[in-house]
Order: sequence, then structure tokens, then C-alpha cells
Amino acid sequence: MKSLFVITSPSRQFTQMARSVTWEMQFEAEIIEAVLDEAVEKVRAFIADKEVTAIITRGGTAQMLREAVDIPLLNARVNDFDVLSAMKRASAFSPRIAYLLSAVDCIDELPGVSDFLQITPKQFPFQSEAEIAKVIHNARQEGFEVFVSGSGKVYDRCAALGMHCEIVNTSRRTMRDIVMQAQLLQEVKNREVETSMKIQATFDILPQGVLFLDTNHTVVLGNKAALSLLRNLRPERLGRRIDEYIQDDDVTTAIFEQRSNARRVLHIAGKMVLLHSQPVWVRKGFIGTVLTIQLASELEKQEQTVRRQSHAIGMVAKTRFPELELTAESASMRSCLKLALEYAKTGHTVLIEGESGTGKEMLAQSMHNASSRKAQPFVAINCAALPQSLLESELFGYEGGAFTGAKRGGKPGYFELAHRGTLFLDELGLIPMHVQVQLLRVLQERQVLRVGGQRMIPVDVRIIAATNTDLMEAVAAGSFRQDLFYRMHVLHLRVPPLRKRKEDIRSLVKLYMNKYSKELGFRLTGCDQSLLKDFEAYSWPGNVRELANYIMRLVLCARSGELTRENLREAGIRLPRMPRTLPANNPALHEDIISLQPGTMEAMQRDIIQWHMLKYDGSRGKVCECLDICRTTLWKKLR
Repeated sequence: MKSLFVITSPSRQFTQMARSVTWEMQFEAEIIEAVLDEAVEKVRAFIADKEVTAIITRGGTAQMLREAVDIPLLNARVNDFDVLSAMKRASAFSPRIAYLLSAVDCIDELPGVSDFLQITPKQFPFQSEAEIAKVIHNARQEGFEVFVSGSGKVYDRCAALGMHCEIVNTSRRTMRDIVMQAQLLQEVKNREVETSMKIQATFDILPQGVLFLDTNHTVVLGNKAALSLLRNLRPERLGRRIDEYIQDDDVTTAIFEQRSNARRVLHIAGKMVLLHSQPVWVRKGFIGTVLTIQLASELEKQEQTVRRQSHAIGMVAKTRFPELELTAESASMRSCLKLALEYAKTGHTVLIEGESGTGKEMLAQSMHNASSRKAQPFVAINCAALPQSLLESELFGYEGGAFTGAKRGGKPGYFELAHRGTLFLDELGLIPMHVQVQLLRVLQERQVLRVGGQRMIPVDVRIIAATNTDLMEAVAAGSFRQDLFYRMHVLHLRVPPLRKRKEDIRSLVKLYMNKYSKELGFRLTGCDQSLLKDFEAYSWPGNVRELANYIMRLVLCARSGELTRENLREAGIRLPRMPRTLPANNPALHEDIISLQPGTMEAMQRDIIQWHMLKYDGSRGKVCECLDICRTTLWKKLR
């Protein structure tokens, strides 16, 4: 930072000496040649639009400047040797010497000087430059013809009257010492300014407004956020009491009584803000108050950001419609995607039905990325993957100490994490009945009550749910609430199984073959036609997920060249054709006749289940009823 100093000079001799010393020490300063009231006026005019670090001055001028300006002063006062030297030079002309000096510079040691130099000096003090002529006249009336003074004005007046005058000048050594002090002062100020800039920069990057009030409750410091919130609080208006900006008796009373005030909701400049005041005490006592002001909307955004960063896994939707369209060759899948794209433009609840592995979550992610909420979180939860005892706390969150093992600070639920975004509920039909009641309340009121909590938390969430079971059958069986079904069944999508969209198999094989070979660093050129026909003849009970898993295993076996039937054998993959190759309208499917291929018990069970899945068009409820097994057993068998 460049130094800016002012030097007031009482005489031409002082000016010459000051210029010589400052040039020698590479010290930049503005020299104003004037004394007393004239010097004060010139200094005031100079510093009006400049930031001055310090003023180097002396004598009466220093006294007057100290009262007139609030800038550090360095006194280049003359010492006794300087006065003695001037008196000694003047005594060569006459022993009667008039010492003209400002009133504040009068010295008590003058009688000792007269004995030492065998002279008869007398002090003639003056208050301002206007008195100089009068003081010289009085000295001449008393018979003094030789003068000593530190003022250039006195020197010039005496010269005009033909009288001898010796100048008392500050020594070069004294001036060098003063310049060194000024340089040290500048270094200290530079450090203070740097520290202040760091503090201000820290304040300015804070999202909330920060104000500092002095002991008189006057605003002396504010960051950008505070100045933005309080429009009438401009930098040039700092220095006013806080009650000129905030008219709230509770807040101002707490500040004036030097006590803390918890977050309080106020309306300032038409905006709802949260304000907190905190008095600051040090060893010497009370030094001021810190106020923090924050927009309520900004606080909500920050809380949402914290939620996202704390639970980053599973909160990003990666799939988009163009990726799904690459493999949608069948009319049924193209129709499904077209409808889903239209649904994405709305904010309504969507229920996606489809067998396991058909890509329901990928479809939900694509809908989120095509919606107005795409910049917000996408939170997915598999209702079947969580124990029923934990599903409630995971969905709605919990407060600290709500139950054994609960985190001390509590935990936000998936609804809170998905605020402003999309919540994907997979395996909706497996939600237990008591959680269904709470889910229905959240969907109706758009508010969440944490487990063990006492306050309702507003949430803005779009729901996309998925199920691989027939919810109407679940409603009829009493395992799913009818009111919740109609609340979820606003927009409906049915994802066709892979066996009904076999036109997509070739593009899916190509997609996953390229994907896995790239990930694994292999070079595969394609897939053998006979293998593709086997894929098309297979019914794919695991749908796209099963196909992707098989391709991964085949790529690992092949490593290069083409995928072939031989790779199926190496990977231990069996694609039985019967009864999966029977057309849907084959009479055998409507008769109690199952054609089984020789093989293991596990393979025969698989054929039986697949035959029934084809017969009842994927309705697991009917398959379970026919085979007299529970849904969990069927689910495990299908996996």
C-alpha cells in the first residue's frame, strides 16, 4: 500500500531540509509550507479527498492540528541544541536577542541560556500569523534589533524591515528519526488494513448479514449481505443508531440492555428475515453488539444444501429420455416413453407399474430430469429393502433421542431430503399399513412430522412410485389402503416386460456389450446372430436387468471378438426355449399342461413358475394363488 503523509513546514530552510531527508530515505510526502491557522486550513483542504496516514509537524502548528483533525501527528520538535545554535549565531550581531515563537513553545530554560552564552534574550510569543507584525513591532520598541525564530514568516518580515533574524531549524537527525517513525507507523497501518480487509472479506462471503454496533448502539460495520437486506443502510449512512433501521421494541430493548436475543422473525423491506443479536464483552467490559440477519428463504436453501451434501448418495438422477430412446425400437416402449415425457411436464403424482427389472427407476429418473425440478434432488428409496421397523423413521425422519440408537441431533427423512425435488418410492405395495396412514397424511397436508418430533415441517415433493404387484388386488386383499391407492393413482404408466418388446433386445445387447467392454477394457466387435436369436426366443423373467447381467458375464468370458453361444456355456447360462417360446395365445397356456425339459429340480421349478407367469400375464397374485405359495417365496424364486 502506497504511503501518504503530509509535512507542515514553518520555513524555506525547513522545507529544503525536509525534501533532502525524504529524498534520501525514499519517503513520499506532501510538504505544505505554512504555520498555525494558515497551516490548519491548507491541511484540511488537502486531506478532504485523500486518505492520509500521518502528519509531520511541530510547535504551535502541531497543537492546533491536534484539535482540528483526527489524524496521527508526529512532532518534529526542535531540541535545546537547535535553539542554542540559533542563539549563538545571533549573538555575533547583538547580545540583546528577541526570541519570537508560538505561545505553546515558550521555554523555562531561557535564563540559563543567557548565562551560558552571556546574552540577554527575551521571549515574544504569538498566537497566529496575524500577530507576527505586532510582536516584531513590540520587540523593536523595547530596543531588540536581532531576532531568533522558527517561523519563516518572522524571517521574511525581519528581512523586509532590514533586521537580522536567525532561523531555529529542526536538525537532519531529528527529521530522519521522525521519518523512520512514520515508516514504522505506515507498516503498522498496512498490517491493520490487511487484517481489516481479511475480516471484511470474511464477513462479505457470509450468506447472512452481519452488523457490528458500538457501545452507543451505532452501526459501524456491515457486510454486503446486511447492506443488501437493509436497503437504506448504505456505507455513507453507517454511524446511525440501530433503531433508525429496525423498529421492533423487543429487538432494540435487548440490544440497549446488552443482552442476547434469540432468532426473531421480522419483516424488513417487505421481506421475512431472522435476526439474532449478541452483546460482546471483553476484559474491559462491553464493547458492542453483533447482529446477524438472514432471509428466511435463504436459510431454507442452505438447509436443503446441507441435506443434499450430507446424504449425497442416491440423490442424483442420472438417466435421461434420450438414453432410453436409443433402445426403444418397439411400439409399446416408444408409446410408454412418449407418455412419460408428457407426465414429466406436470407436477402430479405418477404410479409406474411393471415387472421387476423393466427399468421403472430409470424411467422415474428420466421424468425427473425432464421436469422443472431437475436442478433439485432426486431421492430414491426401495420400500422392500428396509426393515418395516425402520421404514417410518427413514421416510419421515426422527428427532434425537426418539428411540434407542437414534442419533443425538436427529436425522431428516427422505421427504425432507427431497424437498423441492422428486421422491421415488419403489416397491410401493410392500409399505406396511401403519406407514401407509402417515404417507397419506403427508401427501394430503404436504407436511412431515418426524418420529418423536413436535413440529410440522413443510415439504414440497413430487412423488413417483413404482410397483411390480397389482395394487388393486392388494386393495381387495386389505393389504393396501384404498384412499392411498387413489391418491397415488393420479397418472399411470405401465412398463412392458422385455418378452413383449423383443424388438428392443438387439439394441439392448449392443448397448450393454459396449458399456461393459469399455468399462473392463475389452474389445468386442459384436454378437453372433444365432446368439441373438436365442436371446429373442427367451422370455426374460428378470427383464432388462437379467439381460444386462447375462451380457456382463458373456463379456467377461469372451474378452474380444464376437459374443457366441459358446460363451453361454462358458458363463454357465442356460436359456431354455420351452415353454417360454410358446406364443401368448397358445391353447397350452390355458390348459393345465406344462411341458418340462429334463434337468435339475431347480430348472424344473423355474420352468413351472415361468409357465404360470406367462399364463397369467405377470400377475404375481394369481401365480401365488395357483401355486399355493406366498409372495415372498415367489419373489425369491424370481430373483
